[in-house]
Amino acid sequence: MVFPYRIVKAINDRTYQIYEKTLPWIKVVIFNPNKPRKTLSGLCLADTGADLTFFDTEIGEYLGYVTKEGRLIELTGIGGGVQRAYFFEKVGIRLEDPAEKEKSIEFIDRMGFSKNNFPLSSPQQTGILGTVGFFRNVNVYFSYPEEIKITENTNIN
Repeated sequence: MVFPYRIVKAINDRTYQIYEKTLPWIKVVIFNPNKPRKTLSGLCLADTGADLTFFDTEIGEYLGYVTKEGRLIELTGIGGGVQRAYFFEKVGIRLEDPAEKEKSIEFIDRMGFSKNNFPLSSPQQTGILGTVGFFRNVNVYFSYPEEIKITENTNIN
Protein backbone atom coordinates (compact mmCIF):
# COMPACT_ATOMS: atom_id res chain seq x y z
CA MET A 1 0.00 0.00 0.00
CA VAL A 2 1.25 3.43 -0.84
CA PHE A 3 0.06 6.58 0.93
CA PRO A 4 1.04 10.12 -0.06
CA TYR A 5 2.63 12.60 2.31
CA ARG A 6 0.13 15.36 3.10
CA ILE A 7 0.55 19.12 3.21
CA VAL A 8 -0.92 20.20 6.52
CA LYS A 9 -1.79 23.66 7.77
CA ALA A 10 -0.70 24.30 11.34
CA ILE A 11 -0.90 27.22 13.77
CA ASN A 12 2.17 28.55 15.53
CA ASP A 13 1.50 28.50 19.30
CA ARG A 14 3.31 31.78 19.90
CA THR A 15 2.47 33.94 16.88
CA TYR A 16 -0.79 32.26 15.84
CA GLN A 17 0.36 32.43 12.23
CA ILE A 18 -0.73 29.66 9.89
CA TYR A 19 2.02 27.78 8.07
CA GLU A 20 2.24 24.63 5.97
CA LYS A 21 4.33 21.53 6.48
CA THR A 22 4.55 18.15 4.79
CA LEU A 23 3.75 15.32 7.20
CA PRO A 24 3.37 11.53 7.10
CA TRP A 25 -0.38 11.45 7.64
CA ILE A 26 -2.03 8.11 6.94
CA LYS A 27 -5.75 7.57 6.55
CA VAL A 28 -6.91 4.80 8.88
CA VAL A 29 -10.23 3.30 9.84
CA ILE A 30 -10.58 2.96 13.61
CA PHE A 31 -13.03 0.48 15.14
CA ASN A 32 -14.08 -1.13 18.39
CA PRO A 33 -13.81 -4.97 18.00
CA ASN A 34 -16.86 -5.30 20.28
CA LYS A 35 -18.89 -3.06 17.93
CA PRO A 36 -17.19 -3.63 14.54
CA ARG A 37 -19.95 -2.05 12.43
CA LYS A 38 -19.30 1.38 13.93
CA THR A 39 -16.12 2.81 12.41
CA LEU A 40 -14.48 6.17 11.97
CA SER A 41 -11.98 7.21 9.28
CA GLY A 42 -9.34 9.80 9.98
CA LEU A 43 -5.90 11.06 9.11
CA CYS A 44 -3.32 10.18 11.75
CA LEU A 45 0.30 11.22 12.14
CA ALA A 46 2.71 8.29 11.70
CA ASP A 47 5.11 9.21 14.52
CA THR A 48 8.16 6.95 14.67
CA GLY A 49 9.15 8.59 17.97
CA ALA A 50 5.87 7.77 19.70
CA ASP A 51 5.83 4.70 21.91
CA LEU A 52 2.05 4.34 21.91
CA THR A 53 -0.85 4.85 19.51
CA PHE A 54 -3.71 7.03 20.70
CA PHE A 55 -6.63 8.99 19.33
CA ASP A 56 -8.71 11.96 20.37
CA THR A 57 -11.11 11.17 23.22
CA GLU A 58 -14.18 11.98 21.09
CA ILE A 59 -13.29 9.13 18.74
CA GLY A 60 -13.26 6.64 21.61
CA GLU A 61 -16.64 7.81 22.82
CA TYR A 62 -18.09 7.66 19.29
CA LEU A 63 -16.86 4.05 18.92
CA GLY A 64 -18.55 3.00 22.17
CA TYR A 65 -15.62 3.02 24.60
CA VAL A 66 -16.22 4.47 28.04
CA THR A 67 -12.89 6.23 27.87
CA LYS A 68 -12.59 6.86 31.61
CA GLU A 69 -12.72 3.08 32.20
CA GLY A 70 -9.35 2.64 30.48
CA ARG A 71 -6.04 2.60 32.33
CA LEU A 72 -4.88 6.24 32.70
CA ILE A 73 -1.25 6.78 31.70
CA GLU A 74 0.94 9.81 31.02
CA LEU A 75 2.71 10.26 27.71
CA THR A 76 5.65 12.66 27.59
CA GLY A 77 6.54 14.27 24.29
CA ILE A 78 9.50 16.16 22.98
CA GLY A 79 10.06 19.30 25.01
CA GLY A 80 8.46 17.70 28.06
CA GLY A 81 4.83 18.19 27.05
CA VAL A 82 2.52 15.73 28.79
CA GLN A 83 -0.63 14.15 27.37
CA ARG A 84 -2.78 11.82 29.44
CA ALA A 85 -4.56 8.94 27.77
CA TYR A 86 -6.85 6.07 28.71
CA PHE A 87 -5.55 2.78 27.33
CA PHE A 88 -7.52 -0.25 26.21
CA GLU A 89 -6.38 -3.76 25.33
CA LYS A 90 -8.42 -4.01 22.15
CA VAL A 91 -8.79 -1.25 19.57
CA GLY A 92 -8.84 -1.96 15.85
CA ILE A 93 -7.23 -0.28 12.86
CA ARG A 94 -7.86 -1.04 9.21
CA LEU A 95 -5.69 0.37 6.44
CA GLU A 96 -7.40 0.45 3.07
CA ASP A 97 -5.23 0.53 -0.03
CA PRO A 98 -5.84 3.86 -1.82
CA ALA A 99 -5.16 2.21 -5.20
CA GLU A 100 -7.03 -1.07 -4.67
CA LYS A 101 -10.03 -0.57 -2.41
CA GLU A 102 -10.51 -4.33 -1.88
CA LYS A 103 -7.06 -4.70 -0.29
CA SER A 104 -6.70 -3.94 3.38
CA ILE A 105 -4.59 -4.64 6.44
CA GLU A 106 -6.48 -4.99 9.71
CA PHE A 107 -5.26 -5.58 13.24
CA ILE A 108 -6.29 -5.23 16.87
CA ASP A 109 -3.83 -3.98 19.44
CA ARG A 110 -3.47 -1.91 22.61
CA MET A 111 -4.29 1.73 21.93
CA GLY A 112 -5.69 4.66 23.81
CA PHE A 113 -7.79 7.78 23.77
CA SER A 114 -6.60 11.14 25.08
CA LYS A 115 -7.99 12.32 28.40
CA ASN A 116 -8.57 15.78 26.90
CA ASN A 117 -9.17 16.83 23.32
CA PHE A 118 -6.07 17.47 21.22
CA PRO A 119 -5.07 21.16 21.26
CA LEU A 120 -6.15 23.21 18.26
CA SER A 121 -2.51 24.10 17.53
CA SER A 122 -1.72 20.42 16.88
CA PRO A 123 -2.03 19.45 13.24
CA GLN A 124 -2.66 15.79 14.14
CA GLN A 125 -6.24 16.28 15.25
CA THR A 126 -7.30 12.61 14.84
CA GLY A 127 -4.53 10.46 16.28
CA ILE A 128 -0.88 9.56 16.74
CA LEU A 129 0.32 6.24 15.32
CA GLY A 130 3.13 4.91 17.53
CA THR A 131 5.04 1.68 18.09
CA VAL A 132 2.48 -0.11 20.28
CA GLY A 133 -0.76 -0.16 18.35
CA PHE A 134 0.68 0.53 14.89
CA PHE A 135 4.35 0.11 13.92
CA ARG A 136 4.68 -3.33 15.51
CA ASN A 137 1.84 -4.53 13.24
CA VAL A 138 3.11 -3.19 9.92
CA ASN A 139 6.32 -2.57 7.99
CA VAL A 140 6.64 1.08 7.01
CA TYR A 141 9.01 2.69 4.51
CA PHE A 142 9.12 6.50 4.43
CA SER A 143 10.24 8.17 1.20
CA TYR A 144 10.01 11.86 2.12
CA PRO A 145 8.32 13.94 0.75
CA GLU A 146 6.57 11.68 -1.72
CA GLU A 147 5.14 8.50 -0.24
CA ILE A 148 4.82 6.05 2.61
CA LYS A 149 4.78 2.33 1.78
CA ILE A 150 3.10 -0.06 4.20
CA THR A 151 2.97 -3.85 4.23
CA GLU A 152 1.67 -6.27 6.82
CA ASN A 153 4.20 -7.40 9.43
CA THR A 154 4.14 -11.18 9.27
CA ASN A 155 6.88 -11.55 11.91
CA ILE A 156 4.67 -10.92 14.94
CA ASN A 157 2.77 -13.51 16.95
